[in-house]
This record gives sequence, structure tokens and C-alpha cells, in this order.
Amino acid sequence: MNGELSAFEAGTSDAADEQDDGTADAGSPGYLVDVKRSARKASVEAGEWVRDNGTRQRFDSKPQARSWARDLSGDRTVWVQDAHPKDDSVDGYVVARRWDPERSRAREQTAATAQTSLDAH
Repeated sequence: MNGELSAFEAGTSDAADEQDDGTADAGSPGYLVDVKRSARKASVEAGEWVRDNGTRQRFDSKPQARSWARDLSGDRTVWVQDAHPKDDSVDGYVVARRWDPERSRAREQTAATAQTSLDAH
């Protein structure tokens, strides 16, 4: 892509400072976040919220956004990360880890049991 967000990624909400085309002004008062795919996959609540409201949400402050993200956390942690300095469309992103700790632990256990002693050779 050419760096532009698709209509789905841009999302929409009822915020007064968003235009009909799904773009938002991150310079408006408050803290505007974009709920990323990782958060939607990690949290059923985040996915449902995006389905009902779009991918963007404006909060009065960054601490309020962080509190909302904490409430979305289930089996995997969801948090607010500041947006890239060149991304002036939002103030932050709601994200989650891409890896699953349980799967990672299972891989480590499999690798440990697959190793053989050097004395056996």
C-alpha cells in the first residue's frame, strides 16, 4: 500500500471531530487511539467494540485510554502505545502481543525434551 489506511483500518465513530471519510484529527483535545488488529485478536471485547464503533476512540486523556485498554485485557495483555511520530492521524495505538505465552512455553518444553545428552554418543 502507499501508506494510506484502508476504509476498514481507518474506522469511524460518533466523535464530532471525525469526518465522514473516517479520518480523524489527532490534534483535537484528548487522546485518540486506533485499535490495532493485534488487540482485536487478543481481546474479544476489543473486537466487539470495533465491530460496533469503528477502530478509533477518543478519550479525555492518555491515562483514561490506558485504563480502558487494561479493562479489555483477557488472557493476553492489551495496552496503549504512543503512535509513531510521523503518524499524525492518531495519538496512540491499542495493541497486544503477537505471541501466545502458552504456545511459547510448549515449544520450549518440546525443545528441552528433544535434546539428548552429549554423553550418549
